[in-house]
Order: sequence, then C-alpha cells, then structure tokens
Amino acid sequence: MNKRYWLVVQIVIALILMAVLLTGCEKNGVSSTSGFLTKITMAAAVDERGRPLHPTTVFATDADAFYCPFKVIDAPPETEIKGELTYVSGEVEAQIGKNYVMDELTITVEGTRYASVFYLRPPLPGYKWPKGDYKVVLYVNGKEDASIPFTVNDKEDASIPATVKDKEASSSGGIISNVTMAAVVDSNDRPLQPTSVFPVDTKVFYCSFNLSHFPPGARISLEWIYVGGEAVKEIGENTVLQVHTGTLGGDDGYTSIALQSPPDNPDYKWPKGDYKVVLSVDGEEKASASFKVE
Repeated sequence: MNKRYWLVVQIVIALILMAVLLTGCEKNGVSSTSGFLTKITMAAAVDERGRPLHPTTVFATDADAFYCPFKVIDAPPETEIKGELTYVSGEVEAQIGKNYVMDELTITVEGTRYASVFYLRPPLPGYKWPKGDYKVVLYVNGKEDASIPFTVNDKEDASIPATVKDKEASSSGGIISNVTMAAVVDSNDRPLQPTSVFPVDTKVFYCSFNLSHFPPGARISLEWIYVGGEAVKEIGENTVLQVHTGTLGGDDGYTSIALQSPPDNPDYKWPKGDYKVVLSVDGEEKASASFKVE
C-alpha cells in the first residue's frame, strides 16, 4: 500500500469496511484477563488488516465512529466476540443512568489475527454523542473478557492527531484523475476489470483513482451515494450510504477504496438502481463516477 493516511467512517449501512493506505501504527494496547484478546485499543479507524489507525482515548462529540480493534490469539472456528458500547457517566446520566449499554456488535473470528468492533454515530441531523465517560466491554463466547475506557468531549477534531490538525493544508492545485469503478484492483490500487455495471450479489465494489499534487494534511472524503432505483421509497434519492474520510500524506499515485457487502449476510443483494461516488478534498468536490447495479 502507499503511504497516505486514511480514516474510515461508516454511515447508515453497518459494514466492516476497508481502510487503505496504511502507515503502520500498531500499539501495545491492553490485554484481556484471559490473554485471549491482546492489544485492545480505541481508535478513529482501522486499516485493511483490522489494525488501529490513529489510536486515541478522546473522541469528539461529532465523531463518525468509535473503533475498538484488538488481536485475537488462536481462536477456534466460529468464536464469537461481542462488544458492548457502554455510557458510564456524564452529561446525560440523569436521563439514561450510569453504565447504560448504547449499542452492541457481535463478530465471528478464528485463528490469530486482528479484528475490531465499531459503533456508528446515528445518521440523524445534528446528532452528537453525549459528553462523558464510555467503555467498550468485550465478551468471548458469552463470557466477559475485557473492557477499555474512553472519553467523549466537545473538543473539535479530538480523534485526529495534532500533527494533522495543525498543518492547515490547502487542496489548491491538487488533481484527482482516472476515477474508475472496478471489480478488482491490483497491488498498486490500479483498476482491474473496470466496469460501470455490477450484479446485485457483488461482494466488493472498488473505486480506483489517481492523486497528484495534493499537500500533506489535505482532507479527503469519498461518498458512496444511492441515486435512485427499486429501493428509492425505502432509501430515498441521492442518499449517502457511506462516507470515507481521511488525510493525505502528500504522495502522488493511485489508491482505491472498497465498498463491501455486509459480512454477516452472505446472501445480501444490493438494491438495483443508479449509484455514484463523489470525491472531495478540503470540502471541494474534485471528481465523481457513476455506476449501476442490476
């Protein structure tokens, strides 16, 4: 992978997504009481191997997601790991009480590898996480095995490292070119099997594109949008399904971002219709590409 840095967030569809352009930020983290789970960390995102990107214990109230990545050691097949997002105490304690379970996610793992649970900010206009103390409690096959605390406050961009925030980069002069939808990409993120029409049972869509002349620290986002089709009554027109955001490291070259079908639903079928991706840098739309599912 290239050296650009990516944060990945998810909106509406609860998918485990790929974050690209790894810089390698493995932290020791904490271990579970059994030692079955190690390097437990809170992070703003994870890379394509499930390892933490931008580990942090302080998130902003408008954080798009909380990630809790960890390493699993010698897990037998069909091992279930459940993560509970718990509001411990803070500004809404009087309304919901202490140690309130806000959300939970269960994944299945095996072997030795990184994995993660994640929690999305509800897709409601203006929603912000309540300020206070939180924790993620991890269970292995129904038995509590670990927990990790973190805090939410109203500090702007709390989950983004200061070295990124302070750069004040501009996207002026940068170019995004060769935006291509493809079924596969090669090891350099260039498109293989480019297409603008995908079947409903597609497991992964790839958007490949070339970046050039962007300064380090420029903020990039990619929106996956359902334009319209058979599910327009349920989803609506021009609905943003997912958003990937991140910062660029200043390197030119190809990269790609993947949209995956839900991993816990092998028979999932995408709604037929028109879709598009929109790429923006520092809030300025730079490129887009349309595709169909039929």
